[in-house]
Amino acid sequence: MELKNYLELAKRTMPDYGKDMNLYHSSTGVATEFGELIDNLKRHLFYKKEIDIPNLKEELGDACWYFAILLNEFNIEPKILKGANVFNGYYFYNINKMYSREFQLTSLIKQSINFIDTYNNLIDDMVNRNYYSSVITKNQNQNIYSDKTEDLFSLILALCQYFEIDFNEVLELNIKKLEARYKQKNGGIGFTTESAINRDVDSERVILEGK
Repeated sequence: MELKNYLELAKRTMPDYGKDMNLYHSSTGVATEFGELIDNLKRHLFYKKEIDIPNLKEELGDACWYFAILLNEFNIEPKILKGANVFNGYYFYNINKMYSREFQLTSLIKQSINFIDTYNNLIDDMVNRNYYSSVITKNQNQNIYSDKTEDLFSLILALCQYFEIDFNEVLELNIKKLEARYKQKNGGIGFTTESAINRDVDSERVILEGK
Protein backbone atom coordinates (compact mmCIF):
# COMPACT_ATOMS: atom_id res chain seq x y z
CA MET A 1 0.00 0.00 0.00
CA GLU A 2 1.37 3.40 -0.96
CA LEU A 3 1.41 6.25 1.52
CA LYS A 4 -1.03 8.36 -0.48
CA ASN A 5 -3.66 5.61 -0.35
CA TYR A 6 -2.91 5.00 3.31
CA LEU A 7 -3.59 8.63 4.25
CA GLU A 8 -6.99 8.48 2.54
CA LEU A 9 -7.99 5.19 4.16
CA ALA A 10 -6.73 6.24 7.58
CA LYS A 11 -9.09 9.24 7.60
CA ARG A 12 -12.05 6.89 8.02
CA THR A 13 -10.78 5.74 11.41
CA MET A 14 -9.83 9.13 12.83
CA PRO A 15 -11.93 10.96 15.42
CA ASP A 16 -12.43 14.71 15.11
CA TYR A 17 -11.82 16.64 18.33
CA GLY A 18 -11.25 19.97 16.60
CA LYS A 19 -7.99 21.02 14.95
CA ASP A 20 -5.97 21.94 18.05
CA MET A 21 -7.02 18.83 19.99
CA ASN A 22 -6.49 16.67 16.91
CA LEU A 23 -2.89 17.86 16.83
CA TYR A 24 -2.38 17.11 20.51
CA HIS A 25 -4.01 13.71 19.96
CA SER A 26 -1.39 13.14 17.26
CA SER A 27 1.38 14.32 19.59
CA THR A 28 0.46 12.12 22.55
CA GLY A 29 -0.13 9.14 20.26
CA VAL A 30 3.26 9.42 18.59
CA ALA A 31 4.93 9.75 22.00
CA THR A 32 3.12 6.63 23.23
CA GLU A 33 4.02 4.49 20.20
CA PHE A 34 7.64 5.59 20.10
CA GLY A 35 7.94 5.09 23.84
CA GLU A 36 6.92 1.46 23.39
CA LEU A 37 9.22 1.16 20.40
CA ILE A 38 12.21 2.56 22.30
CA ASP A 39 11.61 0.12 25.17
CA ASN A 40 11.63 -2.83 22.75
CA LEU A 41 14.80 -1.58 21.05
CA LYS A 42 16.45 -1.14 24.46
CA ARG A 43 15.61 -4.72 25.45
CA HIS A 44 16.97 -5.94 22.12
CA LEU A 45 20.22 -3.95 22.36
CA PHE A 46 21.10 -4.49 26.02
CA TYR A 47 19.31 -7.69 27.03
CA LYS A 48 19.52 -9.44 23.64
CA LYS A 49 15.79 -10.06 23.60
CA GLU A 50 14.56 -11.05 20.16
CA ILE A 51 12.46 -8.39 18.44
CA ASP A 52 8.79 -9.28 18.04
CA ILE A 53 8.47 -8.29 14.37
CA PRO A 54 4.64 -8.34 14.18
CA ASN A 55 4.54 -6.11 17.26
CA LEU A 56 7.18 -3.81 15.77
CA LYS A 57 5.11 -3.53 12.59
CA GLU A 58 2.09 -2.64 14.72
CA GLU A 59 3.93 0.11 16.61
CA LEU A 60 5.35 1.60 13.42
CA GLY A 61 1.92 1.43 11.77
CA ASP A 62 0.23 3.08 14.74
CA ALA A 63 2.89 5.81 14.75
CA CYS A 64 2.11 6.39 11.06
CA TRP A 65 -1.59 6.65 11.92
CA TYR A 66 -0.96 9.35 14.53
CA PHE A 67 1.42 11.05 12.14
CA ALA A 68 -1.29 10.95 9.44
CA ILE A 69 -3.54 13.06 11.68
CA LEU A 70 -1.03 15.90 11.37
CA LEU A 71 -0.57 15.44 7.62
CA ASN A 72 -4.32 15.40 7.01
CA GLU A 73 -4.99 18.42 9.24
CA PHE A 74 -2.61 20.59 7.23
CA ASN A 75 -2.91 18.86 3.85
CA ILE A 76 0.84 18.25 3.89
CA GLU A 77 2.03 16.05 1.06
CA PRO A 78 5.31 14.30 1.95
CA LYS A 79 7.93 14.31 -0.78
CA ILE A 80 7.83 10.53 -0.79
CA LEU A 81 4.43 10.84 -2.52
CA LYS A 82 6.15 12.69 -5.34
CA GLY A 83 8.75 9.97 -5.91
CA ALA A 84 11.55 11.59 -3.90
CA ASN A 85 14.01 9.44 -1.98
CA VAL A 86 13.74 10.88 1.51
CA PHE A 87 16.78 8.88 2.59
CA ASN A 88 19.18 10.94 0.48
CA GLY A 89 21.51 12.94 2.71
CA TYR A 90 19.93 11.68 5.91
CA TYR A 91 22.86 10.56 8.02
CA PHE A 92 21.34 7.67 9.94
CA TYR A 93 20.45 6.04 6.66
CA ASN A 94 24.07 6.13 5.58
CA ILE A 95 25.34 4.37 8.72
CA ASN A 96 24.10 1.16 7.14
CA LYS A 97 27.36 0.69 5.26
CA MET A 98 29.67 2.63 7.53
CA TYR A 99 29.18 1.22 11.03
CA SER A 100 28.34 -1.93 12.94
CA ARG A 101 24.77 -3.12 13.45
CA GLU A 102 25.08 -2.30 17.15
CA PHE A 103 26.11 1.27 16.42
CA GLN A 104 23.29 1.63 13.91
CA LEU A 105 20.75 0.44 16.47
CA THR A 106 22.17 2.78 19.13
CA SER A 107 21.83 5.67 16.69
CA LEU A 108 18.25 4.74 15.84
CA ILE A 109 17.35 4.58 19.53
CA LYS A 110 18.85 8.03 20.06
CA GLN A 111 16.97 9.38 17.04
CA SER A 112 13.74 7.81 18.31
CA ILE A 113 14.15 9.56 21.68
CA ASN A 114 14.81 12.86 19.93
CA PHE A 115 11.85 12.17 17.64
CA ILE A 116 9.37 12.48 20.51
CA ASP A 117 10.66 15.89 21.61
CA THR A 118 10.94 17.15 18.04
CA TYR A 119 7.42 16.03 17.19
CA ASN A 120 5.90 17.59 20.31
CA ASN A 121 7.72 20.86 19.65
CA LEU A 122 6.45 20.80 16.07
CA ILE A 123 2.87 20.33 17.28
CA ASP A 124 3.19 23.21 19.77
CA ASP A 125 4.59 25.44 17.04
CA MET A 126 1.74 24.52 14.70
CA VAL A 127 -0.90 25.35 17.30
CA ASN A 128 0.79 28.64 18.18
CA ARG A 129 1.14 29.72 14.58
CA ASN A 130 -2.43 28.83 13.67
CA TYR A 131 -4.25 30.12 16.71
CA TYR A 132 -2.13 32.91 18.14
CA SER A 133 -0.63 34.54 15.08
CA SER A 134 -2.36 36.21 12.13
CA VAL A 135 0.89 36.76 10.25
CA ILE A 136 1.43 33.21 9.00
CA THR A 137 -0.95 32.11 6.25
CA LYS A 138 -2.17 28.57 5.66
CA ASN A 139 0.05 28.14 2.58
CA GLN A 140 3.08 29.40 4.47
CA ASN A 141 2.36 26.88 7.22
CA GLN A 142 2.36 24.05 4.71
CA ASN A 143 5.73 25.16 3.34
CA ILE A 144 7.21 25.55 6.82
CA TYR A 145 6.16 22.09 7.98
CA SER A 146 6.61 20.00 4.85
CA ASP A 147 10.40 19.81 5.26
CA LYS A 148 10.19 19.21 9.01
CA THR A 149 7.78 16.32 8.57
CA GLU A 150 10.11 14.78 5.99
CA ASP A 151 12.85 14.44 8.61
CA LEU A 152 10.46 12.80 11.05
CA PHE A 153 9.07 10.46 8.43
CA SER A 154 12.56 9.41 7.41
CA LEU A 155 13.13 7.87 10.84
CA ILE A 156 10.16 5.53 10.44
CA LEU A 157 11.52 4.46 7.06
CA ALA A 158 15.01 3.96 8.49
CA LEU A 159 13.66 1.72 11.25
CA CYS A 160 11.87 -0.34 8.63
CA GLN A 161 15.08 -0.66 6.67
CA TYR A 162 17.15 -1.69 9.69
CA PHE A 163 14.79 -4.53 10.60
CA GLU A 164 14.17 -5.43 6.93
CA ILE A 165 10.49 -4.59 7.18
CA ASP A 166 8.44 -3.60 4.13
CA PHE A 167 7.13 -0.11 4.85
CA ASN A 168 4.17 -0.56 2.51
CA GLU A 169 3.24 -3.74 4.37
CA VAL A 170 3.33 -1.81 7.65
CA LEU A 171 0.76 0.61 6.21
CA GLU A 172 -1.41 -2.16 4.81
CA LEU A 173 -1.46 -4.14 8.06
CA ASN A 174 -2.33 -1.02 10.03
CA ILE A 175 -5.34 -0.33 7.81
CA LYS A 176 -6.51 -3.95 8.01
CA LYS A 177 -6.26 -3.87 11.80
CA LEU A 178 -8.16 -0.60 12.06
CA GLU A 179 -10.83 -1.72 9.61
CA ALA A 180 -11.44 -4.79 11.77
CA ARG A 181 -11.50 -2.69 14.94
CA TYR A 182 -13.85 0.01 13.64
CA LYS A 183 -16.14 -2.02 11.41
CA GLN A 184 -19.71 -0.92 12.06
CA LYS A 185 -22.91 -2.96 11.96
CA ASN A 186 -23.93 -1.38 8.65
CA GLY A 187 -20.64 -2.50 7.11
CA GLY A 188 -19.03 0.93 7.18
CA ILE A 189 -15.80 1.96 8.86
CA GLY A 190 -15.73 4.66 11.50
CA PHE A 191 -14.12 5.57 14.80
CA THR A 192 -16.00 4.98 18.04
CA THR A 193 -14.66 5.48 21.55
CA GLU A 194 -16.06 2.12 22.61
CA SER A 195 -14.18 0.27 19.87
CA ALA A 196 -10.99 2.18 20.64
CA ILE A 197 -11.13 1.04 24.26
CA ASN A 198 -12.55 -2.48 23.90
CA ARG A 199 -10.17 -4.09 21.42
CA ASP A 200 -9.98 -7.70 20.34
CA VAL A 201 -6.22 -7.97 20.82
CA ASP A 202 -6.03 -11.64 19.80
CA SER A 203 -7.84 -11.07 16.50
CA GLU A 204 -5.67 -8.04 15.75
CA ARG A 205 -2.53 -10.07 16.42
CA VAL A 206 -3.66 -12.62 13.82
CA ILE A 207 -3.98 -9.79 11.28
CA LEU A 208 -0.51 -8.45 12.14
CA GLU A 209 0.99 -11.91 11.68
CA GLY A 210 -0.51 -12.02 8.21
CA LYS A 211 -2.66 -15.06 8.87
